[in-house]
Amino acid sequence: MKIPFCLLIALTLVVPSISHGQNTAPKPSLEAQLDSIVLPTVEFKKASIISAVNTLRDLARENSKDGKGVNIFLRINDVTPPASVTCILTKPTLRQAITEVARQSGMKVRVDAVAVSLN
Repeated sequence: MKIPFCLLIALTLVVPSISHGQNTAPKPSLEAQLDSIVLPTVEFKKASIISAVNTLRDLARENSKDGKGVNIFLRINDVTPPASVTCILTKPTLRQAITEVARQSGMKVRVDAVAVSLN
């Protein structure tokens, strides 16, 4: 059986990436990462929103499987003074911790393909 030349070229372009052992596993979605990263006890006592978000960013990196964590952006309005956060969360997922911080500071959580933002 003869293989058409154009098919042979297509196979040559596709097969090497699979056969050379390159990692082709898809990266977990950001939504999945928010639910799979479990943090140790998180405690904030009158922490600024900036401090709380920086802490969550660091904890996400320390507790993620790949060690990279999640991009978390904070967008603060110049008119409204930053709120403080007080809470104790025992083994929350990253999503639960971000949601609580946002709730206490009156902010909304937005998750897109590459980052979480608090507005």
